[in-house]
Amino acid sequence: MADTVSEIMENKNKVFNDPIHGNIELHPILVKIIDTPQFQRLRNIKQLGGVYYVYPGASHNRFEHSIGVAYLAGELLQTLKEKQRKLRIDERDVLCVQIAGLCHDLGHGPFSHMFDLMFIPKARPGYDWSWPHHGRPREKAFLYEVVSNTRNKIDVDKWEYFARDCHHLGMKNNFDCHRLIKFARVCEVDGMMQICYRDKEVFNLYNMFYTRFSLHKRAYQHKVANSVEWMIRDAFLKADKHMEIKGHDGKTFTLSTAIDDMVAYIKLTDAIFDQILNSSSKELRGAREILERIMRRELYVCLGDFSSQQPQAIIEAQWNKHLRGGNPDDYVVELVKYNYGMGAEDPIKHVRFYNKQNTDEARPINRAQVSLLLPEHFEEKKCRIYTKRTSNEDLEADRKMFNTFGPAQPHQA
Repeated sequence: MADTVSEIMENKNKVFNDPIHGNIELHPILVKIIDTPQFQRLRNIKQLGGVYYVYPGASHNRFEHSIGVAYLAGELLQTLKEKQRKLRIDERDVLCVQIAGLCHDLGHGPFSHMFDLMFIPKARPGYDWSWPHHGRPREKAFLYEVVSNTRNKIDVDKWEYFARDCHHLGMKNNFDCHRLIKFARVCEVDGMMQICYRDKEVFNLYNMFYTRFSLHKRAYQHKVANSVEWMIRDAFLKADKHMEIKGHDGKTFTLSTAIDDMVAYIKLTDAIFDQILNSSSKELRGAREILERIMRRELYVCLGDFSSQQPQAIIEAQWNKHLRGGNPDDYVVELVKYNYGMGAEDPIKHVRFYNKQNTDEARPINRAQVSLLLPEHFEEKKCRIYTKRTSNEDLEADRKMFNTFGPAQPHQA
């Protein structure tokens, strides 16, 4: 690494040929980061985890997605920089946000969200695994809304994975992020500088949120994909204490404790699956048998699903009681949520819009002004119950048990 940023900036940018964005030109500093082992590791972590076992084209990885996020972050900031000189966005700002986009997925474990949201919470209950963000003054707070927008969920991370995931899933993507970038503008709202949008782009934004909902409904929360991920989670839990991963100073860690040591953690990729599958260790036998079932497509069977507003813990308790002596460990109860990104709330409520006549003042938009055909609800919840039992006799018994489960019965009007 050169001693100063200016020395690196003297080098030429590098061009990547990307199937989604075409020719991507990236700053040498970004290329330096891409060429590290920590970033190269993302080549071996699939973007959609278990979804690949349902959609054969979903073989893309966090590596190319992260490069795409850095590119879109640069596109958005360069547009704001050129249109609004008074924001004083400099090249350092652009580069820092691009670096954030490039690095935003470095923390993902094997099979992405399966590891982060299913395995770790079970293996290490109560473990707090998050990083704070800080560094820019109040007048440039809008920079934090580019890669991951906690205010209204409109960010380049989503724009990128919508386009890339749709491409590899074989689905149409009707949302146009490049048009939205052209109509993005930073305005002061309640004393804070926010990224706002032209009022006529409200339909484009509703389309964006519907795209998110649709992808979760059709792919991300697909019952077979989730079945595979529950199986991988169970295999990882069985293998956890028997895996030895070398970290800093030769210390050894398990699958779940490797997150405490960066040297150990960068060794965790989707390859852990094959490592367990191809092992001959007696200690890994239980984990290996689960993964062998995946390879034979003997998956956990979804007995059915039903709408529910109850918390998952209550449904689990009801199901365990309904088993009447059966083993709760033979089943998985999951609560799946499909929404626009902010639970049951309309995220457009948190977006501010400017109009053609007044580009410096942004306000909320009135639903009645938009359309009378907008959705009234923005989230639906489904409860699914899977059985791990495989014999025909057990499956028949489990299906009968599900069909007599009270919460799963249709409510009479």
